[in-house]
Amino acid sequence: VNDIVFGVSANDIIFSLSCEEVSLQDRTKKKKERLVRLAEHVVNQASYYPIFPPAVGAKVDVSQFKKYSIPQTPDIMITPSRLSRFVKPASGSLCINPGLLTRGTSGGVYAKICIHPVDEEARVDSITDRTKVDIIRI
Repeated sequence: VNDIVFGVSANDIIFSLSCEEVSLQDRTKKKKERLVRLAEHVVNQASYYPIFPPAVGAKVDVSQFKKYSIPQTPDIMITPSRLSRFVKPASGSLCINPGLLTRGTSGGVYAKICIHPVDEEARVDSITDRTKVDIIRI
C-alpha cells in the first residue's frame, strides 16, 4: 500500500514460537525483550510459520508450507497473539501484536495504524519513526 509492504498473519505464531523457543542470552550483550525476539524469528526466517513440524493444535496445512514464505521483508508485520500486546521494531520491520479481536463472548482489542508521509526536510523516512500505532480496546 503506497510503497509500504505489510505482512499479516491470522495464526498465533508468536504464542507457538514461545512454546517452542529455547534461548540462552549472551550476558555481554543487551538483553532483548522476549516478544521482540520471537517476532524477529518470523522476520529473519522469512516465514509466516517458521516451525516445522507445526505445533500440536496449530491450524497449519503442512502440504502448503512453501506458501508461508515471506518473499520480501515487510515494513510492517502484524501478528495477532494472545500474549502481551506490543509495537516494536524487529529486524527492519515494525512488528505489531494488537492482541485478539475477541476473547470468548467479550470484545478484545485492535490496532489503529497511522503512517505519516516521508518528511524530507527533517530527514525522517524510517517507517518506525513515521508510524503511530494505538491499541484500542473494544
